[in-house]
Formats: sequence, C-alpha cells, structure tokens
Amino acid sequence: MMAVSALMSVVQGISSYQASKQNAAAAKAEGKQAEAAGIANAARQRQMIAAQQSQLTAEVGASNTLMTGSPMEVYLANAREGEITAQDEIYKGRLTALGKYNQARIYKQQGTSALIGGIGGAASTLGSAKFS
Repeated sequence: MMAVSALMSVVQGISSYQASKQNAAAAKAEGKQAEAAGIANAARQRQMIAAQQSQLTAEVGASNTLMTGSPMEVYLANAREGEITAQDEIYKGRLTALGKYNQARIYKQQGTSALIGGIGGAASTLGSAKFS
C-alpha cells in the first residue's frame, strides 16, 4: 500500500509539472502577442498621424498659406504628439508582455516545486514504511 501511495505522489508531481509547463508556454505566447499588438497599434497610430499631416498640408495649401510660422508649428506639434502616442502603444505592449513572461517563470517554478514535492513525498512515504 505504501508503494502505491509513493507512486501516486510521483505521478501527481509529474502531472503538476506538465500542467505548469503548458501554462508557461501559453503565458509566453500571450506575451509575444502583446508585443506584436503594441507594434501594430503604433503602426496604426503613425498611419493616422500621416493622414492628418496630409490633410493639414492640403488645407494650408488650399488657403494659399505657406507652411511657415503657425501652420508649421501645428504640423510639428501634431507629428510630435502622434509619435509619442505611437511610442506609448509599443511601451504598453512591452509592459504587458513583461508581465506574461514573469507569469511564465512563476509557472515553471511552481511546476518544478510540484515535481520535487511529489518525489519528496514518495521518498518520505517509502522511508517511513522502511522504518515502521
């Protein structure tokens, strides 16, 4: 009976270890997706700013005004704000990814601990049976 209990302890440890490995892999994949989403959002933001810049240039040209002074300041401010927003999107994606990568490390540590615990529990069970 002690051998069965020891075996079950090892099996449970291995099962927990494998589940933790799968969870870690999923968390890593989510991290990569978060980074990709941040980059894609930044690209969309840059496209929107480029369209706004084109519209602003067209409006200034249609009013027979030169792109100097106030219109240029608006143009540059718009470009600056757009790029800051794009960089924020990348940063947001990286922060989310970092959290997912940290979660993956935690899952791996939990799996290793469960495996060691299962083996330790089996050794304890068999050791106590030997000295009983």
